[in-house]
Amino acid sequence: MIYQRNGMIVMEVAKGNPVYFYDVVGRLLATRRETMQEVLLDVPASGAYLVKIGDAPAYRIVVRR
Repeated sequence: MIYQRNGMIVMEVAKGNPVYFYDVVGRLLATRRETMQEVLLDVPASGAYLVKIGDAPAYRIVVRR
């Protein structure tokens, strides 16, 4: 599950899955391999972002600050 809360992207992922975070243009902003089940990503600004977890298709999310 992926959603936004207080200007952050919140993801509930299986431990050990890589998480890729892209801007809407497709530039990779961050890569992490998570050890926590709930992951919080602070985004630089309001807008649309893409989040890819493991081999699953990318998920588009809009964040409003």
